[in-house]
Amino acid sequence: MKHRLLALALGFAAALLLAEAALRLTGSAWNKAEARPGAPGYRILCLGDSFTYNFSLSTDQSYPGQLEHLLNRNREGLAFTVINAGVPGQNTSQILRALEGDLAEARPALVLLLAGGANSWNYYGYRSFLYTGWWARLADRLYTIRVVKLISLLLPGGAGGNPAAAEPGRGRGKMAAGQCLPKAADAAISEHYRQADAAAGNGDRPGAIDRLKEAALLDPENAFICWDLARLYEAAGNSAEAAAWRAKGLQAPADCPLHALYPNLQGEPQPARDFSRWLSHDLEKIIDICREKGIPVILQNYPVRNKTLWAYLPENYAEIARKKSVPLVDNYSVFEKLTAGGRNLFNADTFGHCTAEGYGIMAANAADAIIKTRIFPLAELPVPARAGPRPEKAAGHD
Repeated sequence: MKHRLLALALGFAAALLLAEAALRLTGSAWNKAEARPGAPGYRILCLGDSFTYNFSLSTDQSYPGQLEHLLNRNREGLAFTVINAGVPGQNTSQILRALEGDLAEARPALVLLLAGGANSWNYYGYRSFLYTGWWARLADRLYTIRVVKLISLLLPGGAGGNPAAAEPGRGRGKMAAGQCLPKAADAAISEHYRQADAAAGNGDRPGAIDRLKEAALLDPENAFICWDLARLYEAAGNSAEAAAWRAKGLQAPADCPLHALYPNLQGEPQPARDFSRWLSHDLEKIIDICREKGIPVILQNYPVRNKTLWAYLPENYAEIARKKSVPLVDNYSVFEKLTAGGRNLFNADTFGHCTAEGYGIMAANAADAIIKTRIFPLAELPVPARAGPRPEKAAGHD
């Protein structure tokens, strides 16, 4: 009897090991197939917050938009699609929660990660991180085993209870360059956003406001539109209207991701002591999940001008990059040198976000890193990436 039980146990263990090996080989083959250039070319997914999304500029002037233009000037004739999955105000925990769905939707050959800036005021997920017990850490470890993941996906509920998993198409919605609405916007709303983008890029805030008001009439519960209107009114100096549109945004459905723009942990002090640990935990887990799927990651730090608030961040990112052995795009140092020389690369109207020229330099820095890592069969670009594309700055911006 003992021998029979032992044989059954060994047979079961062998079957699990074979299933795990088969799933890993299949996943590896799938990811390699996805990395080959086809009709849409290589896909690069840019994860982040408003520095990725960009403020008050056209989608082409965001760093993902300029990066796509820069990469497609290669001499090898390779085609690149750079997907802008930035969401204003999104912190690392929210990126982690949506990651499985984003990767399934985009199926990228590379992920560019620039996140953590919003963690200093958006505490979504911080309490869960702080009070997570050993059982949650064990569950995270078990979830890296393909057989466990397969079983969990077959159970009722689909996502297997993994806190990092998110239903594809839920929360973030359809991804498109520079546009991350909570649901797939219809053609009319997309057109209003396109016209609002163009008006804002030309310094015509009243025109941009009119266009977004038309969009709001078509989708009154869209908190993204309400927030964008509040931002435009604030930039125009009309705080009363800005407050009214923010209040309207609060009436959106409870699962709208923009509710995270309002403090989640009322009354709790800023988690300065554990900020670095929280940031590192989330970013490292994002890297691990991508790496498990065979998707390389390039980590970036922020180009910032307020050293008092941000001085601790460069060290965090450098340490994470060393620990996880991933390339680091050091935007902080590049911008520190350039602004010390008198160049104005930040827009006063957008709470310290970049001008179009600044986003061009970010794109150039990312392109440099992509070429150096040899993830794609690219040589040098026709124009040295360090110089960066120099698009004209949008009218009405500093």
